[in-house]
Formats: sequence, C-alpha cells, structure tokens
Amino acid sequence: MQRIAAIDLGTNTCNLLIADIVDNKLHTIKTERRIVKLLETKTTNGSISNNAIKRCVNAFIDYKKIIDSSNTHNVIALATSGLRNAPNQSLIIQEIYNKTEIKPQIINGKTEANLIFKGVSHLIESKSEINLLLDIGGGSNEFIAFNYKNMLFSFSFDVGIARVLNMFKFSDPLSENDINTLEKLFKNTFLPLIEKSKDIKYSTLIGSSGTFETLASVFNEFSGNKHNNNFKTNIPINDFNIISKNILSKTIGERKLIQGMDLMRVEMIPIAVVLVQFVLKTFNIKQITYSKYSLKEGVIIDKYINK
Repeated sequence: MQRIAAIDLGTNTCNLLIADIVDNKLHTIKTERRIVKLLETKTTNGSISNNAIKRCVNAFIDYKKIIDSSNTHNVIALATSGLRNAPNQSLIIQEIYNKTEIKPQIINGKTEANLIFKGVSHLIESKSEINLLLDIGGGSNEFIAFNYKNMLFSFSFDVGIARVLNMFKFSDPLSENDINTLEKLFKNTFLPLIEKSKDIKYSTLIGSSGTFETLASVFNEFSGNKHNNNFKTNIPINDFNIISKNILSKTIGERKLIQGMDLMRVEMIPIAVVLVQFVLKTFNIKQITYSKYSLKEGVIIDKYINK
C-alpha cells in the first residue's frame, strides 16, 4: 500500500486529496478545499496580490499539517492557470516552499488536460461513442474529446470564470445583453474546438471539477436524491434546463438559498451555466455526466496506477 497526497492549486481553490493505492486501485482517504481566489484583486501587471498570496501560502501550511498527521510521505503539488500566467509566480512558489518544503510544479494547459483526462477516464468508460470532457476553472477551461480510454484531442482556453468576471461588468442577475456578450466571447474563443469538432457527433458532455460538482449537488437536491455520494452523476438535460433557468433568474443573495448550492460559487455559477448551455447548444449534446475524478486523481493515477 502507498499513501499519496495530491495538491491542485487552481485559480479559485486549492484542493487536497490523500489517497491510498491498494491492489492498483485508488482509495480516497481525505479531501480538503481552501479558497485562494488568486485573481480576486486586479493588479496593473497581472501579478497575484499580496492578500491572495497569503491565502495561497496559508492553504499549503494547513495541508502540510494534514499531510504530516496522515503519515503521508509522497506529495505531488501542481499549479494551473492562475499561477502559470502570473509574473510573480516564482516568488509565490518559493514562499510556499520556504513555509512547507512543498514545491508546486506549474503545468501547461496541455498537461492539465491530459491529467484531467487520466482521472475522468479512470472513472467513466465509454465504448464507441465520442464524448466531450469539460473542466471549467477559474483561470482556464479544458476541453478533451475522447472515446473509451483514448484521447482524440484537447484544448485549453484562458477564459476561466474568474478571468471573465475581471473582463466585464455584469448585471445581477445576468441580463440578456450579458448572456449575448458571453456567448460571443465563447464562440470566438472556442473557434479552434468548433472547427475541429465540425464532423463529430458527441454523445455526452462529461463535466469535472467545481461547477459540475455544484450542478450535480443542486440536481440531487432537486430530484430528491440528496444522499447520492456516487463518483459520477447523470443529469438529465431537461432537469439541467430547469436548474440553469432557476440559477440565471436569481440574484446572488437568492442563489445562496438554492438547495445544494456551493456558497463559494454563487458569484461565478451564472457565467459557468451560460458556458455549459453554449457548449450543449453548439455541439448539440443531449446528455450530461458529472465525474468526481479530475486533476488531482489523474496525477496520482498517472504516476502510481498501471492501467
């Protein structure tokens, strides 16, 4: 048995997974999440602010204590879009290392997509159908087209939800003009994916990470299946349409009252919903599945499990 800790330093959250590898299988022991909001405060040169650095370092200090108390000796730490685009990334990595002796590795969008795919495809197997995997982040969005365990192609676009919030001033709730602005942005940004997919009929939209976790949680409450702890959740398209309409009609205060809503996502969830709607409509996809496995599971699977 091996016990592994994986840390995923994203743009909005820093996530910890401690897992055991037993008989070539991953068994989750503990998960934790800390809010870091690396892009919350705009700086003139795009650097991460001192307050955000403090949140980030404190998250790693917390995780170091948890890792040590869990008798975990193998630690993998990855950093994605929020840090890889920051001019002061080296300073932050050094500060984390000085306080914890953990040194996050900054990965590019292609590597990020590959590791997300490793995690999701370990959990969700498709046969001959081609699926579209979407990981919505604060800094970037990763798209992966795949069938069975074969990645066909991937794209990473730096229009994560936190970046979009910094680009525009939106109404609350989103106005029709706001939605049109977002759809235009997504269409222009995702053009390479749209062109690559023009002859493909996708079977299912597979969603991983926070947005889809929240949508699955809201769906479980909505459908009366609130104790569903499955590693994957199928969300019928009609139910998604009802849930998304409800989210888009409410103010931030009203969204906090939606059963199953993650309170840290109430600000960003409307933009994420518009993104999911755009993807479903653009590629004429009729099914949604949430995968609990994503980047942090994927890096452990990639390094420690023979598939």
